[in-house]
Amino acid sequence: MDWTTRLNKVMDYVEDSVHGEISEEEISKIAACPYSMFQSSFSQIVGIPFSEYVRRRRLTMAAYELLNTDRKLLDIAMDYGYQSDDAFRVAFKNLYGITPAEVRKSNPSLVFYCRLTFEINIRGDRKNELQRSGERSLSGHRYKEDYALRRRYLGHRKERRQQ
Repeated sequence: MDWTTRLNKVMDYVEDSVHGEISEEEISKIAACPYSMFQSSFSQIVGIPFSEYVRRRRLTMAAYELLNTDRKLLDIAMDYGYQSDDAFRVAFKNLYGITPAEVRKSNPSLVFYCRLTFEINIRGDRKNELQRSGERSLSGHRYKEDYALRRRYLGHRKERRQQ
């Protein structure tokens, strides 16, 4: 199983566990690496910590319920892993800038943080060119030549001329 498949399986696990506890051991098993390594890799790839991704997903699902159901705020908070409505209110306001109660009253547009899906896309659109550079002496003395591998993107010279 490749790394992207494992990452997508971790995302499946997060979606299935968004209402409950997310186990570091289970993530380690799915990702086939230590949890700390997974966290570090995730953060480097996505640009946010894994815990922040989970928090955003939980609050997004809670926001959806706030907008589309009549469930009590405390029930929604508990359903998404918050131990009190105060903790839920603070986390919600930090993400959305509005409290859950205000969402119920004003029915605003909120940002929806989607489930992540990973894929690798590799392109071979660069061209490498080997060039000889250096100076030669015409008087018969020793000369020095060095070979440098110069990377040149397709259309590079045209872009430089246009600037």
